[in-house]
Amino acid sequence: MQTIQASRTSSRKDPALRNFYLGLVGLFVLGGCGGGGGSGSSAPPAAASATQYALRAGYSSYLSGGSSTSLNVSGACNGMASLTESLPTPVVFQGASSLAITQTIASTDCPGLNNIRTLYYDSQLSQTGFNISGGEFGVAQAPIVLPAKIQSGSSGALGTFDVWTDSSMSVPIGTLVASYRVQALSSTTALITITKQSYNLVGALTETDEYEYQITTQGTVSVSAFDYVSANILMTAE
Repeated sequence: MQTIQASRTSSRKDPALRNFYLGLVGLFVLGGCGGGGGSGSSAPPAAASATQYALRAGYSSYLSGGSSTSLNVSGACNGMASLTESLPTPVVFQGASSLAITQTIASTDCPGLNNIRTLYYDSQLSQTGFNISGGEFGVAQAPIVLPAKIQSGSSGALGTFDVWTDSSMSVPIGTLVASYRVQALSSTTALITITKQSYNLVGALTETDEYEYQITTQGTVSVSAFDYVSANILMTAE
């Protein structure tokens, strides 16, 4: 992988819009702006379970196949949006052979959501950076390697991106720190929440976003919801 205004706005001028495009999403692609807040899509917590989920393999499969997801938008803007992710394409990123995936957000109801971003991965599909059209450019301090296995109650750090205003890397903005936590939804499905926190150059926290995905015991990964609290935007997968 922030979001919304009635008209198109540069992500550099709108902090709420900006981090939507830092993806993942950002890692996975997933978020909530402002003070953190939980997504309205989360089901009541299920009992703690030792069921294992193959996150790294499942997410790699998700990325490798491309995807298209319809999203219901509510809050400051109401309507529909689509999230499309391309198949991985060989490129060179920061001097290294890499794979690029283009993510496109489109909405006729909420045009402020419209944007294109490119996410960069190494050969193992660990994220190494991102480039947002009309917005920021980020490079991971080390490839973002997802846990091979997770279970309800799992949590931890994923990694840190250094962020600049654009790909010239001449004007630094700060850092983007990603972490995750897992909760059981049922005996066969878990909810993965990716938290992304932005810090400015003096180390002050400027924004927190949360993205949610579901994973099954078969390793199938799908978008659940993006909750951007400070922008008052909730996007839930159909």
